[in-house]
Amino acid sequence: MVLGDLLARKQFQYLKVLNGNADLSRTVFTVESTETTDVAKYIPQNTLLLMTGMAFKDNPLHMCSFLEELDEISCAGVAIKLGRFIDDLDERVIAAADQLGLAILQIPMNVTLGQVYREILSYIWENQNDYLLGALNAQKKISNLILQGSSMKSIVNNMTMILNKPVMIMDLFGTILEYGYNYTRADREKTVEDVELLMKEKRLEEEKYSVYQKEGRRFCVHPVKGVSRNTNYIVISDFDPKEKEETVLILEQIIMALEMYFYRSLYVKYNDMEIWEEYRSFFFSQLEKTPESEPQVLTMGKSYGLKKASKYRIVILAMGIEDARKFNPVNFSKNEERFILIYHWMVRMLSDREDVIIFPQKSKWRYICLLHEDMVDDLSIFTQIYEMVREKFDLEITAAQGGVVSAFANITKSLHDAEQCMIDGNRNETYPYILSYKPKNMLELFKFIPEREIRDICEHTLKELAYPRDEMEEELRKTLYTYLSCNGSITKTAETLYLHRNTVKYRLKKCKEILNNDFSDVSSCFQLQLALILTEQAQ
Repeated sequence: MVLGDLLARKQFQYLKVLNGNADLSRTVFTVESTETTDVAKYIPQNTLLLMTGMAFKDNPLHMCSFLEELDEISCAGVAIKLGRFIDDLDERVIAAADQLGLAILQIPMNVTLGQVYREILSYIWENQNDYLLGALNAQKKISNLILQGSSMKSIVNNMTMILNKPVMIMDLFGTILEYGYNYTRADREKTVEDVELLMKEKRLEEEKYSVYQKEGRRFCVHPVKGVSRNTNYIVISDFDPKEKEETVLILEQIIMALEMYFYRSLYVKYNDMEIWEEYRSFFFSQLEKTPESEPQVLTMGKSYGLKKASKYRIVILAMGIEDARKFNPVNFSKNEERFILIYHWMVRMLSDREDVIIFPQKSKWRYICLLHEDMVDDLSIFTQIYEMVREKFDLEITAAQGGVVSAFANITKSLHDAEQCMIDGNRNETYPYILSYKPKNMLELFKFIPEREIRDICEHTLKELAYPRDEMEEELRKTLYTYLSCNGSITKTAETLYLHRNTVKYRLKKCKEILNNDFSDVSSCFQLQLALILTEQAQ
């Protein structure tokens, strides 16, 4: 309770305020009676101190210093029984008290210090019991609503009635989850902007409430902690718990109940995510085993947003989680919480885009996006996801794009492309967190053949032209390579190499003699050309 409320009670009206600038809004938590001059070292904050002033009878300046020490520990006020040792307070003492805003109260001569002490302490205890009972009742009411499965709307409206202030709940992404019946639209919009800015500035990471003032508006933000971080925020308009001691306790009890609600909500989100995980597994396994089952898969996937399209692409979004342990569905930790929250934010963010489906793959701590139609080339959504994850969770997400496919049955090919892209994809220069699929050429097939075997085959096919030892062999090899690339045209070969036709004919004759091949067989020419390419790569 505050000092002004205490003095307003009929039984305490005999206490007279002696200084005009007394701060009567100070909280009174307890009462003490002593004449010790160093009492400021021992009494708790928000204490109302009772004394006769005996120690300061002939030393008003000492009393001024004493008041300063009391003010430093947020003393609620000083009640002095005048007439025993001090008849009247020195003007300097009154001035010092006014400067500090510390209330000086006069106790009448006909009232003992013991009487004042017992009456005030008894009243404080009685009120604290009432506050505690009120707080426990508030917690019980909200807890019962949660256990009964009441809607968040009902919970927030009951909070509004308990606190008698407009209440709103926001999540860590800045989305309003629910608001009370008396929270106006204009106030909500302005407050959301303010809270989002506080989030961006990392000013809401504490575990206790904070009160903010902006443009004549005041609001209190109290975080609701999840598994490892603040995941939701209670926003109360025109509210400062410090103004009424009992509201702090009530608010804390309500928050305890809400933490239970949101923890349960996290498991609900997980169960919903599991449904999509199961369908993802079925979807890709069906395409892998029986590609001809397209009509059946499309029919079953309709409720998940799957549809017939002219082109598709798979994009894998991998979370930058260093901890490689398995997803624990029983006991959520920091990683499980982040994975679930990010998934549901992405689903909500993309809810108005009909050509995107996001599947979770918790075994690898990543998400699989299936893009349809024009969405296959849209990079903006991945930029938005990357920036959000980095801002809210300090995580780096990598987006690996598979190739675009036109046939429904080839979606699994795009998935395999995205898997490979995660390993060796081309990094986007503008958006380095986006990896693009790198199409493979025929030479990729030879990566799995031992180099020694390739060398032996090429030497058998090209003889000494495989790895030229002198300038003449080098010129012959170059001429043969150009001739085969020009589809056997001597004229085009001569033009390409800037040689006379007869020079080309002479060099080709020498190549025929070395290789024992007249270049009349198409298959033989292909083998020569392939061997030339492979030895070119090896050099």
